[in-house]
Amino acid sequence: MSGAAHRAPSPPALTALVGELLGRGGGLGLDTSGGLLFNHSLWARDRVITALDLIDYAPRPAFETVLALAALQGTRRRVLSEEEPGRIHNERRDLRAWQAPLWLKALFGLGLSTIWGGTPAGYTTYFSSDSTPLFIILVAALARREPGILEATVARKDGRPATVSESVAEACDWIERHLNDEGLVEAGQSNPLALQQVWKDGPTSNFDEHGRMANVVRPMAYLDVQVLAAEALRRAADLRVGRPPERLLAESRALRDATIAHFWLPERRYFGNAIDRDPGGRPRLLRAVQSNAGWMLATSFFDELPETQRAALVGGIVRMLFSAELLTAAGIRGRALTDHNPRFRSYHENVWPFDTAIIARGLRRQGLDELAEQLEARLLNVANMLGGVFEFVAVDDQDRVLDPLLSADGAARLFGRPVPGLPTEMVPDLQMGWTATALLSIKRDRAARARAPRAVAERLAARPVWLTDLTRDMLSSIEPVDVCATRAALEERYVDVAPAYLDHSRGLRRSASAIALQGFCGVLPRELARRVRAAARRRVRRGGP
Repeated sequence: MSGAAHRAPSPPALTALVGELLGRGGGLGLDTSGGLLFNHSLWARDRVITALDLIDYAPRPAFETVLALAALQGTRRRVLSEEEPGRIHNERRDLRAWQAPLWLKALFGLGLSTIWGGTPAGYTTYFSSDSTPLFIILVAALARREPGILEATVARKDGRPATVSESVAEACDWIERHLNDEGLVEAGQSNPLALQQVWKDGPTSNFDEHGRMANVVRPMAYLDVQVLAAEALRRAADLRVGRPPERLLAESRALRDATIAHFWLPERRYFGNAIDRDPGGRPRLLRAVQSNAGWMLATSFFDELPETQRAALVGGIVRMLFSAELLTAAGIRGRALTDHNPRFRSYHENVWPFDTAIIARGLRRQGLDELAEQLEARLLNVANMLGGVFEFVAVDDQDRVLDPLLSADGAARLFGRPVPGLPTEMVPDLQMGWTATALLSIKRDRAARARAPRAVAERLAARPVWLTDLTRDMLSSIEPVDVCATRAALEERYVDVAPAYLDHSRGLRRSASAIALQGFCGVLPRELARRVRAAARRRVRRGGP
């Protein structure tokens, strides 16, 4: 592959890394990463996902994560941090513990922390709408193994004690308060400089189909949030947290139906990624194809639908995921090739191993095990080839993997000539927690299935005919991939490595240009003008100055 000193992440190495990150988590779940950007930071979304990856083998991270998130749950409204009662936080960063260069600490402590409602010592932000339903999902998964978790008590930020059961009830309240007239979970940004509300959280991460930024400062309904919220309400019904189960189940079904009605794209047989507001305040579906819909497969979203409808929706998602638009040698792209901005490439367009792993888990849940194997093989092969537990893997438009550690000079030496850079505004962080747990979970599950081949065969034999046909169609439309057993096989499989490197500086400039032109010269002025007009109307109604 390259001259870089990569070392394959073997199961013992992954186990050791997970143990190290758990130890550095300080009793609050797995630390987010061992790399530069996210060490000693508590991202709620990340910790839930890593805990769910490990829960069948090691419930301790789940237990610690539930208590940590319940303790940081929002208790009041704050504009800059976007804290709200019942809302689960997005990120907590202790700038004193964070291991980073002084200049980077100063940038965060004197810049971002102030903008986001923190202090030079650190901040806690609530810039996510998916963390709250993810918290409920994790509690439900843990409660099936440890029912006593519901009665565990934490001290809240305001000093008030609360049980985990009460925290789940307040999280359900947060979801219900954000249901709009269309029946979708919609949340706005009180801080125009906040992150977006899902894991693809940058201002350039959710372009529309024309390569334009979404109107991120008005209320938005993200596909991810609808799916996770519907799942959370359904699972909360089993927890008996002070809400009639019938009410929660009805809300879950209504949210599912509203999601299908408002997000499904019949002409593309796929789901749009978000609904924002046009300049007139009217809802607008962002029709760009992203990987987000793949997460639907890993939930109960389709379970109660008529079989013909389930076949149409699941089949549409799977066919898009396995098309050349999204499927790569490394996994699933974050955004379809034809829907990216030709002048800019967001880092969320790359292949994120944890994202592909969730999609693979969803394929197995739907009875598409052979297709899940294809994604898992790609993840394992690329992880072994690169040798690192990276946050994301960059793949160019010709389906060639980039070495994330190559510099311009290193790439020129390797390929014997100067090579182009692929602009991206971020470089992948190293020793990423949710990449490590995703790979470890895949390896352990593969070993477990190898010990019980008969049970797997019987389950597949009993699946509906349309799933068998869909599997056959997809396997015939792609180049099947096996897990490479040797280094030589890896090098032969990935001989066509991209003659390029990740160009961070050019990516940052392009990102800043896109945000300045489309955001600060487009979206933000319209929103500020709208808020000024709204404030003026309120003053007129009150009859005051």
